[in-house]
Amino acid sequence: MDNILDYRYYADIPGDLRPMLLKLGRTPSARKLCLAEAAAFGSGAYNGVRPSSRDLQRPYIEFLQDHKDLYEGKISAARVAMPFYPMRMFYPASRHYGSAFTMKSRLASMQIPVDFFSEGGLQLDLLRTYDAYVLPELKYVSDEHFGIIRDYANAGGILIVIGEFATHDELCRERALPGWLPDAGASARCGTGTVVRYDVTPSRTDLLDVLSPAGEARLVVTEGQINRPMLRVMSYEADGEYIVHLLNYSCPVEAGYGDNVPEEDVTVRVPVPAGGSVAGVTCYDPEADDLTLEFEVRDGACWFTVPTVSVYAVCRVIFG
Repeated sequence: MDNILDYRYYADIPGDLRPMLLKLGRTPSARKLCLAEAAAFGSGAYNGVRPSSRDLQRPYIEFLQDHKDLYEGKISAARVAMPFYPMRMFYPASRHYGSAFTMKSRLASMQIPVDFFSEGGLQLDLLRTYDAYVLPELKYVSDEHFGIIRDYANAGGILIVIGEFATHDELCRERALPGWLPDAGASARCGTGTVVRYDVTPSRTDLLDVLSPAGEARLVVTEGQINRPMLRVMSYEADGEYIVHLLNYSCPVEAGYGDNVPEEDVTVRVPVPAGGSVAGVTCYDPEADDLTLEFEVRDGACWFTVPTVSVYAVCRVIFG
């Protein structure tokens, strides 16, 4: 189980509030992953280091201290977003909380980075920077947020609706269904955008199909595989560079349940700006030497292969 939703949700909370998760695995690889996860997804959050684990985690602590330039000043490059309103779990017959967790896990297992909007963070201008907005069982929606979602679709966005949507406002008052909302299992146009609706969480194949008009959404593309179930990714960008975080969750949390299983030959696809070029790709691992990777630019993307992801690797793509 990962803590991606916790970290990415708090990244959207207005102000400087960031979490410290007091979760620590009981195996060496799990304890290292705790720090890597906070660094990759936390946007300023972190996982506390205990005295009993400090020596084991030291390579990760020193790596984060010595490579601040991989983290500071970076902006999320995720192209898919989702609302997450935790207080909806207390609303009558709301399934939003569980549906959001399920959908997060589905996207994460496909190596599709996803950001989350809090109730106080949803803004139309920011939402328009994403190709798709996933609405997991969002039965209770304020008039303000309803208007933002409608305008996003009108302007060309892709809405993926799961289960009930906007049947009530945030005060539990009933609302008439919008005319642009299709029946479950169907799609419809809303302005220049597309609305696709599912009764339950869509399959991985369905997700790839609905996201395909915006281009390949996955950061890791393995021939013959839709996903790599134990690999998680996050991506950020800044002027002239693109950062990809690769995290291997195939490590047992409890002692005595086997060893960490490295992810081998991980093929990464990074979008290249129109008319741009790539100057180089470097892979960093807290417990290994830096690697200069060979790459190929084709189909609007930079392709390269990371030989091994033991627990955590960071790839920096420098655009020319």
